[in-house]
Amino acid sequence: MILHFPEQDDSDVVYLEGVLAQDVLDRPVDVAAYQQTFDRLREMSLEPDESLAKITKVAGQLG
Repeated sequence: MILHFPEQDDSDVVYLEGVLAQDVLDRPVDVAAYQQTFDRLREMSLEPDESLAKITKVAGQLG
């Protein structure tokens, strides 16, 4: 999760949560890497109606 704060003095952070631990990354280079990955995934994702059509199609194929 990338957390953005409204105050200019508060830097963005990445919050990572797992089964056994959680972590907060606040180094700008780390946050930038996660932001770039998130942006790329968003670019590659389907639109909501396309996603629903694909899910419906695959569900129908599963029986």
